[in-house]
Amino acid sequence: MHKSLTPRANTFLAVLWASSCALAVSFSWHQAFPLVFISFAAGVVAGLLQGRALSAHTTQFRAASTAIEVRHILVSSWHGKVALALLWVTAIGAFAWAFNLGTNNPFIIWVAAYTSFALARELFTLPAVFRLAKPV
Repeated sequence: MHKSLTPRANTFLAVLWASSCALAVSFSWHQAFPLVFISFAAGVVAGLLQGRALSAHTTQFRAASTAIEVRHILVSSWHGKVALALLWVTAIGAFAWAFNLGTNNPFIIWVAAYTSFALARELFTLPAVFRLAKPV
């Protein structure tokens, strides 16, 4: 199994996303809140979809040894394709929204939004990652 599918790696990423999000939000709380909330909600949906993709293709994910194989298996399912599309739509939409707010810190607002999405996705994918890591 590729190391990106291990509970340890995913827990590390969740901590990293949470720390980054907290830092970015602390600089722009009032301007970023609506976008962070919407991005977090999109991340919940993406995480649930990604978790379903992991659960549906357990054998293939366990056999994957490279990140490219993991991505190929992920996008081979409808759930994985939609989760990946949601990532891109949210990242680009948040970027456009943040830079159209007219504030002096649009990049920080975008970082806050994207990291909230990534945190939610990671947290809601974690149960499937733990199931994947269990011995057969």
